[in-house]
Amino acid sequence: MSHRKAPTRNFGANLLRQFQQAQADVLNAGRTLAGQVSIGLAPGTAALALALPLLQAVHARHPQIVLHLNEDFGTTLCDVVRNGRMDMAVLYGGVDATPGLSFEPLLTEELFVVARPGMLRSNAKGRGVEQSGDVSLADLAQVDLLLPCTGNQLRRYLDQSFASSRIAPRVVAEMESSNTLAAAIASGIGATLLPVSAARAVAATADAQMNRFCASFSIGATSSSGTTAHPSRQPVMLKYFEKLLTEITSSPHCSALWPNDSSKLKPR
Repeated sequence: MSHRKAPTRNFGANLLRQFQQAQADVLNAGRTLAGQVSIGLAPGTAALALALPLLQAVHARHPQIVLHLNEDFGTTLCDVVRNGRMDMAVLYGGVDATPGLSFEPLLTEELFVVARPGMLRSNAKGRGVEQSGDVSLADLAQVDLLLPCTGNQLRRYLDQSFASSRIAPRVVAEMESSNTLAAAIASGIGATLLPVSAARAVAATADAQMNRFCASFSIGATSSSGTTAHPSRQPVMLKYFEKLLTEITSSPHCSALWPNDSSKLKPR
């Protein structure tokens, strides 16, 4: 009988060692992480401001990690993260749950209307929007708009906002490229709505004006809530990078990129 109990004891001991090793891996993840990590950054967004600080932090703390950064449009990034071809993306979202993805908010940016001077119509009080400052949905009812494609999170948010106010937006074109958007605004084709970091860049290129819109939008770390590209290490790796991105967005360097009146960090 004794020779039959040995395998059971050995199995229990092996299981315990595996559990202890797993605990150690999690506790020491910040010191022992290695391999390649792919992170997508939506172009024309505040995510790009995180690229250099993220590279510097990973290079200084974890030279054994090869960080692959990819810039692509938000809708495409969602697809590649969901399919496991990319580990994580930093993009705008969080309006509602996206199937197959989790969203960890990092910061919030106010939205701004970007338009050529003189394009915004007078509001209900009879004074020009340029003088009144803030812009409401009603102010945009008769304005030709250039918006992202329908699968974009910002577009979904704006569509929901217009629908809730029973306003049909005058969308004259859909585009994701910031260069094309700036050119269209400069030519007077229409106005757009963007988070403040993207609005500044487009307004500078198009020589356009910015007016604060009555809403804000979140940017965060998006990862797959299912199978990842590297199941053996990704749960620990992704958690660590979420914490690292939170640390970076809370740093004085990144806080200076978003003035207090235009964005705020998510309390941790």
